[in-house]
Amino acid sequence: MVEEATIVVLGDIGHSPRMCYHALSLADHGVNVQIVSYLNSIPPKRIAEHDKIEFVTITPPPDFIATKIPTSLSLFLKFIWTGIILLFTLIFRTSLWSTFILIQNPPGLPVMAVCYLVAKLKGAYFIVDWHNYTWSILDHKYSCKNNNDKKEVINNEDQLINEEETIMCNNKYIRKLIKGTQWYEGFFGRRAHFNLCVSKCMKKNLDRKWNVKAEVLYDKAPSWNFKRLMSNEKCQFLNDLSTKSGFELLNDNNGRNKFVENKDGTLIMRNDRPILLVSSTSWTEDEDFSILLKALYEYDNDKSDDLPNIICVITGKGPMKEYYLNEIKNYDLQKVLFITPWLEASDYPKLLGSADLGVSLHTSTSGIDLPMKVVDMFGCKTPVLAKNFNAITELVKNGYNGYLFNDYDELKQRLTFLLTGFPTSSTTLNELHFNLLNENSLTWEDNWNKLFWPIIEGISKRRFDREVEEMGLDKESDDKKEK
Repeated sequence: MVEEATIVVLGDIGHSPRMCYHALSLADHGVNVQIVSYLNSIPPKRIAEHDKIEFVTITPPPDFIATKIPTSLSLFLKFIWTGIILLFTLIFRTSLWSTFILIQNPPGLPVMAVCYLVAKLKGAYFIVDWHNYTWSILDHKYSCKNNNDKKEVINNEDQLINEEETIMCNNKYIRKLIKGTQWYEGFFGRRAHFNLCVSKCMKKNLDRKWNVKAEVLYDKAPSWNFKRLMSNEKCQFLNDLSTKSGFELLNDNNGRNKFVENKDGTLIMRNDRPILLVSSTSWTEDEDFSILLKALYEYDNDKSDDLPNIICVITGKGPMKEYYLNEIKNYDLQKVLFITPWLEASDYPKLLGSADLGVSLHTSTSGIDLPMKVVDMFGCKTPVLAKNFNAITELVKNGYNGYLFNDYDELKQRLTFLLTGFPTSSTTLNELHFNLLNENSLTWEDNWNKLFWPIIEGISKRRFDREVEEMGLDKESDDKKEK
């Protein structure tokens, strides 16, 4: 029986849902879980207050390292700082008896090396959950060009990813760091007792690139948090949301809710309501918000009478948010309104569960991870228009649960095609909703219990057998003693 486990995330655990779900699933199986991470935001209550989950916080590097020191030296100092803090924390502040240490990669510097060393010292198993590649994120961050432009979009999961993985960074020291990180990730990936990854494309790439053998554990929305709201729940939520700060645009000039109306004491959806379009973005260069903005500008200029108005709710925060908010102000849009609110954590799943359509601009620095935001939307049975990239076809199926687009013009065409006649005669959009509502899809719990828990049980048994052998307490010896 697995009694204790350690999960390591060199980031904010509140914004690391997959690792939170790992922790909850383990805890629900009776495992005492210690999560080593930053704690800038609180995870969902179900996780934060679980009596089998303990948060062990680590101290991030001082701000001056990033702001006052040249990039190459800054990265080196961050590596040293984080390595020392993480090593101390894992040795002295976490259990000696953890069956395994499960880490999220990226970030892998210096997490993979430190956790591998500590696992060796504690006799624990070392497991890596690959969400993306550390080297590709570094390359994207410090490159003059977006490395995604160098990658070929594949349309068949059996095709290999384009071999060209050119490092674009001009700084020779950072180029060496990125090349070293490529080697580093493969080195420790091969030494992990077990590897998980998020897509079939990634599984193939790990094997081809580094001979790292991994199993695919797809992200799934947990049933306790993401679901489609019933009609009465949706009406009540949209009515309540319109009274909150930042959501005033849900009401018209007369103060009436644009989505719901009161009929004989009951809230019902209005027949002249706008489309509720949702998107979540990090407001960074790897999620090009201008694609959505230009598409909605073209939509706004379309003079067709049967196109509905759109209220577009954009969640998330990031460095380019103010820039794009100013861009939005420069557009004189008549049929489209943007809301970029601060949203309570409990309201986010309800917003997705009320939305008519979602948009994902995620493209991935490696081209082979999958966007969690789309997983959440599908968990709420909301169809998605998603930016096309290598692995996305594993998640979004054209004409079944959404559509893919390559540029703003194609996104505009998709919007026009789906929204024409809404809400009374938008046949194709209704079909997408129907497909999702009637899909017998696995939840996170079902998927995890089916694929990962048996692996954990196997690890536990092997560790027990190993300890028995080391102690000389095998059954044969016991039988001899009894005789």
